[in-house]
Amino acid sequence: MRSYFRTMEWHEKFDHEEPQAASDNSSASATEENNFDRNYIKKKLEHGLTRIWQVIRGGEAVLRRGKSEVLQESVRKQSVNYFKNYHSVSRETLRSRKRSDYSLNKVNAPILTNNTLNVIRLVGKYLQMMTILKPIAFDVIHCMSQLFDYYLYAVYTFFGRNDAYESTGLGLSSSRLRTTLNRIQESLIDVEVGSENVGSLAPGEERKEKVPSPHLSHMVVLTESNTLYGLSQRVVATESLVFLAEQFEFLQNHLDSVMPAAKKPFLQQFYSQTVSTASELRKPIYWIVAAKAIDYEQLLLLMTNVKWDVKEIMSQHNVYVDALLKEFELFNKKLSDLSRHVRIPLPVSNILWEHCIRLANRTLVEGYANVKKCSNEGRALMQLDFQQFLMKLEKLTDIRPIPDKEFVETYIKAYYLTENDMERWIKEHREYSTKQLTNLVNVCLGSHINKKARQKLLAAIDDLDRPKR
Repeated sequence: MRSYFRTMEWHEKFDHEEPQAASDNSSASATEENNFDRNYIKKKLEHGLTRIWQVIRGGEAVLRRGKSEVLQESVRKQSVNYFKNYHSVSRETLRSRKRSDYSLNKVNAPILTNNTLNVIRLVGKYLQMMTILKPIAFDVIHCMSQLFDYYLYAVYTFFGRNDAYESTGLGLSSSRLRTTLNRIQESLIDVEVGSENVGSLAPGEERKEKVPSPHLSHMVVLTESNTLYGLSQRVVATESLVFLAEQFEFLQNHLDSVMPAAKKPFLQQFYSQTVSTASELRKPIYWIVAAKAIDYEQLLLLMTNVKWDVKEIMSQHNVYVDALLKEFELFNKKLSDLSRHVRIPLPVSNILWEHCIRLANRTLVEGYANVKKCSNEGRALMQLDFQQFLMKLEKLTDIRPIPDKEFVETYIKAYYLTENDMERWIKEHREYSTKQLTNLVNVCLGSHINKKARQKLLAAIDDLDRPKR
């Protein structure tokens, strides 16, 4: 059709450019002959248009009647190839080095980055393509899931990956979240290639599907205590991911309606295993801030200087309590200062406080487990210290109940147990470490039990620890 159109176009242009015929008799006969030729060609071309249209209509009817699977598959493959090339280019735009602007100050406005908006725009374009190219709906949805996968993986890589804190055993990352992150890394991330040498990718379908591991901009500093270790950037990244997950939730019913029946399990798994885990990233990301915001090592050091084998009931708490409360007051001030520049959503603030309090309470138990000698009056002093800490802490935060409050109180009360009660108590409280339980046996019971009874209790502790090894 294009060639035929260009041929007609050339003849029309040639006719207009032909010089005016001369007036003598010899040239008049030549002009008449040329006009005859031009009219003949013009009629043939016009007649040819009708014939070509009839051929096209006839061929189209044959294709409609024949329902050629080969043709349909060819069209589908070409559509998929076109879309995947578009998807590949789109993913590169998300790896832009341009510094992001974000909406931070409005009380009810979502926290967004440029990349969040870019992903949402791309999803909108993908939905339009899916409407037009319905046979490749699954391929489009699969590529949409890759956009979300990469965003989630990047946020975790930048702000949540820290082996030291993941090994605490406090369940910061659920097994579902760890499985999701491992799946994304294996299926989408090309760990062998850095962002600087993208051009060196080896050919191959599997390699083409992968993208280089994300790299955090050098402008983002996560090591300064004055900024609470990059809390602003962590909040913006994490909460924009949570917002993006909410937008994907709104799309679930629509995507389910266009997804082929055989592929619906993929969509269900994507939502249950990936989209729903976005909010779970808050725990490990904000834990890193909480673990550095309070000087827990200094707390342990101050507790080692306390004399616990006192002979009289004390009415004054120890100085380590005041030092710990001062740390929390400083943390509260830094958090308040940051919130003037970057809105800290209530769920984020609650998680930060919960993490800090939990770490402080566990540090207190660790400090009590370091005690070598302790009298009944010393145990009462522990209770006095902890009650003073709780009373002052409750004025700083609205978190209720206080996280791990029972963890500390139960441990202090265990100092009053008898030999018979201790063995049962040990078996019922697996949340304490071997060191903490052993200290109770050695310090709490001390010289009140014989060597055989002590060995029996220590053996019970060892039995509890064996499955953890």
